[in-house]
Amino acid sequence: MVPIERALRQSAAELPLIELVVAVDHAIRERRTGGLVWALADLDALRAGAATFTGRGARRLRRALGLARVGAESRMETLLRLLLEAYGLAGYFEFQVEVSDGAGVIGRFDLVCVERRVILEYDGEQHRTSRAQYLRDNRRLDRARDAGWTVIRAHSIDLFEPGARGRLIVRLAQKLGRVQAPALVEVALLPN
Repeated sequence: MVPIERALRQSAAELPLIELVVAVDHAIRERRTGGLVWALADLDALRAGAATFTGRGARRLRRALGLARVGAESRMETLLRLLLEAYGLAGYFEFQVEVSDGAGVIGRFDLVCVERRVILEYDGEQHRTSRAQYLRDNRRLDRARDAGWTVIRAHSIDLFEPGARGRLIVRLAQKLGRVQAPALVEVALLPN
């Protein structure tokens, strides 16, 4: 086993930028165990170490570290965040936010714009294939809607198919009170 810093340096020579950002986001993700909050690595420490790295992939690693953010709990959440950043919408959202109503905590949601009361949830296949997960999700999302939140669900097609990606961005921009030109959305693609 190698230290995470070394693994990321080695990966920087091989992985495309976006997948390297996913790897860094995973390394810096906050984990909770028995009341403790911890991460595999600290973003500032990774950046400091990368500043002196001169090997193959050094520039890509520094760029990935510049794009990395704490909060994503999956590859797809990182890709969704990067898509939002590409269109200037990421600043509206916070990761993993607990939302409440008069009866208490409704749940924790992937990306939340508290100011506009917009929830963006990424639904992977387990949200569809597990009946128990599907029912839990529906109850939680219905309760959020009943509390006045707009809920937008994203799926893999929304990240990988340009037309769907454009529709998602336009819809989010509208809910955030921003004007997003559909033509611009169709031209810009999630970078590889």
